[in-house]
Amino acid sequence: MKASILIRDMIAKSASPVLTGRTREKLLAYLEHVRAVPFGDKWVFNSAFPPFPSKALSRLLEGVEEAEHGRQRPSMIAIAVTNRCMLNCWHCYNAGRDRTDMPLEVFRRVARELLELGAARVVLTGGEPLLRDDIEEICRCFDDRCSLALSTTGLGLTLSNARGLKKAGVFSLGVSLDSDDPAEHDRLRGRKGMFDEAVKALEIAREAELFPYVRTMAKPDLIPRERFMRLLEVAGRAGALEVVILEPVPVGNMAGCSDMGLAQSHRGRLLEYQREVSCREDLPLLSTTTYLASSAGFGCSAGLGHIYIDGSGEICPCNMVPLSFGNVMKVSVSTAIERMHRHFRYPWTVCVGRVLGPHIPEGALPTPPDVSEQLCRKYLAVGHDCPGLYESVSGAPADRAQALGGNA
Repeated sequence: MKASILIRDMIAKSASPVLTGRTREKLLAYLEHVRAVPFGDKWVFNSAFPPFPSKALSRLLEGVEEAEHGRQRPSMIAIAVTNRCMLNCWHCYNAGRDRTDMPLEVFRRVARELLELGAARVVLTGGEPLLRDDIEEICRCFDDRCSLALSTTGLGLTLSNARGLKKAGVFSLGVSLDSDDPAEHDRLRGRKGMFDEAVKALEIAREAELFPYVRTMAKPDLIPRERFMRLLEVAGRAGALEVVILEPVPVGNMAGCSDMGLAQSHRGRLLEYQREVSCREDLPLLSTTTYLASSAGFGCSAGLGHIYIDGSGEICPCNMVPLSFGNVMKVSVSTAIERMHRHFRYPWTVCVGRVLGPHIPEGALPTPPDVSEQLCRKYLAVGHDCPGLYESVSGAPADRAQALGGNA
């Protein structure tokens, strides 16, 4: 089933308008290339969205409507519950960060503030989140106003703690899988046996009734059709109901590795696969950040609809944008967001991480707030193109030439 059908039904049955006019039609057009699958008593059409129906999805759509009118609120949140990890992944964006964990009491305060600000989808990540002995208590800091996901390498997941996560409020579990070839996946993750751990984690997630999905950081050699479709097939056989394709950004372990990034031709192929797989029932759902962040979709909402808080409390626009605008130990999330909004005013048609990545100085990350603001003033254009969903905010059509380069 196409996701647009579900959202049309939701709008029709809503007692009050969830989306109006132009915003509704733009969103429905985007969802025409997104398929939905049933899971329990819900439907899932993209792990970046809460399931349908849910209070969290209604909150997210309210945030989309507000953003179209220039009122941004952080709806999609990623929180590293720890920066610690047992692996040395090729693309790690958290490399070089402080490994001091935030106390549980801080999580409780931060969760309350995020929910008050409008958080609708929260993913707990790392590092490796399963290294926290109190991970279930951290999960309980959130409620049904948001949909909760946990992202893991698979190492350390058991049926017992998976069921504990489910009971603590987790809806979906994302497992990292960067290749259909076991040896290559293990090499990219820096540890033997990780392919088997990932497959086992997907099986455990299904048994624990957690929505199982795969997260893949795409290298250029993954894009050829035969290789790409083989990854989807392998993920599906392992039990994944969705494969999320992420684009590498030159930060963390990827700093300076421009040859590992995707070219415009690669992004074009990913958009073709997105359209094709949305019409196929024999493969898992396919969700690409290329399509999500395209001019036809939501664009890059770093620092706006999306924020990232790392394991030591640094508040950043995105996990791929290692610029801190404050630490939760010292400032409120609201204060850091206000500081961000001096430079992040409306979504982009290009990944901000790709724009800023080459200019981030060497040394400890993320950069401190004063350096972060200097980088933004120097390298982020004030008047930039805006994706179609939000073009009325900026008055700039999404297809106008973008000096920085955008998604296909």
